[in-house]
Amino acid sequence: MVDCSFDRYRSLRAAIAVGIVALALGERSTCAEDIGKILSVDGQSGEPALPSKNAPPPRTRVASRQPLASGEAPLPPGLTNKTPNLGSLPTVRHPALPSMAGLTEKDTVVKVVIDPPLKHTAEHLVRKCIKTTADRPYDVRTVEDDVERLVKSKFFAPGSVNVDYQRVGEHGIIVTYHVVEFPTIKYLRFHGQVKVKERHLKKNSGLKEGDPLDPMTVKDAATKVEDYYHEKGYNKAKVRILEGLKKDDRGAVFLVNEGQKQRVSKVEFEGNTVASDGRLTTQIQSKPPILWLFKGEVDRQKIEEDVQRLYEYYRGLGYFRARINRELVWNQDQNWCTVRFIVDEGPRYQIRNISFVGHHLFTEQELKEKLKLRPGDYFDRPKFDKDKLAIEDKYGIKGYVFAQVQQDPIFSSDPDKFDQIDLVYQIEEGQRCVVSRVNVTITGDNPHTRRNTILNRVSLHPGETLSLRELRDSERRLKASSLFKTTPGDEPKIEFKSPDLADQDTGLAGRPAGPRGPGGFRGQSPDPPRQRTP
Repeated sequence: MVDCSFDRYRSLRAAIAVGIVALALGERSTCAEDIGKILSVDGQSGEPALPSKNAPPPRTRVASRQPLASGEAPLPPGLTNKTPNLGSLPTVRHPALPSMAGLTEKDTVVKVVIDPPLKHTAEHLVRKCIKTTADRPYDVRTVEDDVERLVKSKFFAPGSVNVDYQRVGEHGIIVTYHVVEFPTIKYLRFHGQVKVKERHLKKNSGLKEGDPLDPMTVKDAATKVEDYYHEKGYNKAKVRILEGLKKDDRGAVFLVNEGQKQRVSKVEFEGNTVASDGRLTTQIQSKPPILWLFKGEVDRQKIEEDVQRLYEYYRGLGYFRARINRELVWNQDQNWCTVRFIVDEGPRYQIRNISFVGHHLFTEQELKEKLKLRPGDYFDRPKFDKDKLAIEDKYGIKGYVFAQVQQDPIFSSDPDKFDQIDLVYQIEEGQRCVVSRVNVTITGDNPHTRRNTILNRVSLHPGETLSLRELRDSERRLKASSLFKTTPGDEPKIEFKSPDLADQDTGLAGRPAGPRGPGGFRGQSPDPPRQRTP
């Protein structure tokens, strides 16, 4: 029998050992009174006393990386021996975007789960929308962006994307995306069409097999097919959805009732005096069919656009108060239509005065020399636009190629002269520009023209004033040389770039730096200094 009373410091040594273990595990310090109560031993019986009620519960021992006695694989750092299965972990649900209260930057994503498993959509397409990945710190903004991308992908029902998270250990998180998946379109069919081929309807519907079967998308497809029929002259065409709106549907099926095709028999104008019927016909798109066989369909949208075109035409002639209406007259069978445009021209506005603002290089009389419109003339939009170009050209010949001219027609406030208008040209002259460098770019399959061949036909040289007249003459000589293509879009073209742009290596124009540049020409860049050899 061993006497336990001879070791007086056994309780003290036990308390010190437990304190060292608690510090090593990072636990909170326990008061000395509780430690004494927990570890106090009765010298006679040797049974430990019960812990205090205020004492915190003991921490579960952290598993080490050594193999377990049962032969199982060692647990990763942070997991304890008493960690339950993932299915039994407590779940915190967030209805839409997770606030993730209590999460810190130290939390790491252990796994990203899509629940339930996808049946209709390829998983790699959904994974492209999710930027939250395992073994990376958790970021709330990234999860919010993931939810937004999943909603915009149209693979899932609106409002069905939710996010959950589960705790794993101290800093581990499993992020779960809960979705309600749309089924995919297994088949796309149209019934009832006679005059239009099915492949044209599929193309204009915007649907194809393999796309998500969204009821809203199916409704939009039916509307698109109806608009396509209306453009073809079938204004009474109706499209009904037979399949594609229910949850159990696996495809989209449409029933088409084309109706009869409607064409324009003739176009009439009433109330027009300044322009003939033939002239107004050139301004619209609704016209009778060619040889009564081709085109000529009744398109109500085009008819409304024709009304706006007639408005613009009359305003361009000075009829700013013109009113235009349209009337459709059908025959007995409702397949031929007479389109009648009713015009109320109103008064035609006259030019009372022409003024200029912001001009310094030229006098007002010099700017009026080449104007087509004069005081007393009726307003004419084509001439008005040509006068603007004439003023810009006048400045461009003198080297002010970036001069800007803004037109402002001002209506008279005098009730006795309500049909008169004042024209104001606001001019921003800018600065005079010279040629700093001429760059030549030759494109084609096998460009072989030499650079000097082009420069010999260009009358623009570094140091000279950039003139729009010389630029156009040079461009005309390049087109007449028969060395390059002259088709629209491929013809030779000379462009100049603003010196205010940052990239001036590709520019052609430059501002003069001073009265005379270092090289003897205004605005010409000096040659780089030469390196002297000893």
